[in-house]
Amino acid sequence: MGGGGSASHKCTQCTNPLRYIGKYDAWYCRICKDYRDVDDGVADKKEANSRSSIPTVVPQSSTAVQERCHICLGFISDESEYFECECGNFSHDSCARRVDKCSVCGKEHTRKEFLEGKGFFVLMERGRIAFNKNKYDEALNWYNEALKVKQKSAHAWNYKGTILAQQGRYDMALECYDSALEIKKSPVTCYNKAVTLLNMNMLRETLNCIIDAIELESEDGWFWYLKGCTLSKMDRSIEAIECYDRALTLISDSPLIWFGKGAALMNLDRLGEAMKCYEQALVMDPGNEDVLYATGRVLLAESKTDE
Repeated sequence: MGGGGSASHKCTQCTNPLRYIGKYDAWYCRICKDYRDVDDGVADKKEANSRSSIPTVVPQSSTAVQERCHICLGFISDESEYFECECGNFSHDSCARRVDKCSVCGKEHTRKEFLEGKGFFVLMERGRIAFNKNKYDEALNWYNEALKVKQKSAHAWNYKGTILAQQGRYDMALECYDSALEIKKSPVTCYNKAVTLLNMNMLRETLNCIIDAIELESEDGWFWYLKGCTLSKMDRSIEAIECYDRALTLISDSPLIWFGKGAALMNLDRLGEAMKCYEQALVMDPGNEDVLYATGRVLLAESKTDE
């Protein structure tokens, strides 16, 4: 997980301040893009970990968010074959073959491009399977191989960034997301980058990034949810509740969103409303420890000690 740079620990090669990566118990140089061995104290590590702990209401991956086909406008699921144009435009493989040219840049696609796309898709699919099995290093290798075949793939850069973020290698993940966004400004990539920035506690940057995602795709409930999480951490609870409400109009059956709204209401001492949100979350996920604990906090605030 990303922590702040430390003036007492500098890179031996470029003297740039190092950043502590909690998950790997190591210090990372963003300039050299490599890890460095340093003799650091336990206190420094604890401070870095406390700054970078992942909020329980924030999703750690983007599995709920999907790209849209620019031809039929349907969602492209992880299991479906897709075609990616040089301009970064996505479409179902079948749609691309039917239309035979990009619906955005107008480029006509050749048979050779479709054949090359097959090999690229196989590598991406192997990466996805490994990722779903939590074999992150293996998945990373497959995505690196895919990028050798297609260096200008926004999709591959986005997935590589997601794996690095999952491993807590946040600085490297942000570089991958930026590479993807240079090819195509995708709402999915903006969302993934925002999740990473929030886990690094870079709140202003997170808010700007998730606003970009919403401007590109306003009907995705997870975007509004993440904006609510960010505003909650910025102590802007009233605005956060508005975002959670918008998210719930799009995804009404998510215990995460009900939990997030309950936490924002709790911050405003609106205990009765917070309890109703937690109760909704528990209906959907009765064993959720975070929600049970939050419910206990409400009862304690109401002096209902036995309950």
